[in-house]
Amino acid sequence: MARIVDSLARQPVDLDEFRQLMAQIAPVVRADQKRLQVLDVFETVLPGRGLVRGQSVSISADSSCGAGALSLASALIARATQIDSWCAVVGVASFGVSGAAQLGVSTDRLALVPLADASSRSQWIAVTSALVDTCDVVITRVPKSTSSSHTRQLSDGLRRLQARSRQQESILLTVGQVDQSADLRLRVISNKWVGIERGWGLLGDRMMQVEISGKGVARHNNIVQLLFRSTGDRVVVSLGEDS
Repeated sequence: MARIVDSLARQPVDLDEFRQLMAQIAPVVRADQKRLQVLDVFETVLPGRGLVRGQSVSISADSSCGAGALSLASALIARATQIDSWCAVVGVASFGVSGAAQLGVSTDRLALVPLADASSRSQWIAVTSALVDTCDVVITRVPKSTSSSHTRQLSDGLRRLQARSRQQESILLTVGQVDQSADLRLRVISNKWVGIERGWGLLGDRMMQVEISGKGVARHNNIVQLLFRSTGDRVVVSLGEDS
């Protein structure tokens, strides 16, 4: 099962203790390869045919698309965790472990870091930076801003985290708001379930339309249709017919 790093439940965070803890539970042996493997469906649509080490990734969803961004993030990291990569999820309370497991994420290589105060900007930056130093992939959500000065502080912090991930050759993946500075941007523009009719039916397959942009992405033909098909206790992702 996913490891929950609960040493952050108290204030203040002891970062030295935290780094030692992460070194114990997530020993990372970085591969020589410059990219992390992804599911076959993503090899056909992503520039570089995978997740490039040092890359910053932004996954967002239009307001009508629900939790599509988190499902897409889980599918994107699934193959890497199955092989030899560690992923940490920090400050994303709505991340579903069971849903991630259905999409193929190895929960034995997944560390959940629930921040006691997710709105603490300095804590979020420091903890995420420590995770970037330790794990292959870090999934996080930028805390909400309450003022223009907070917005600037968070923007500066995000840029520092991106620079840190490039230096450490890890991947920083933000979910939620669109990050125009990210190397790779995925936006869920449609997220529809198949199987529900008027007053009857069961949720079955899900069709997700995703816009892909960023470095190395052509300006045209950058919208793909992804089919999330339930097969018992697993969910298989493939290209939809319109892609």
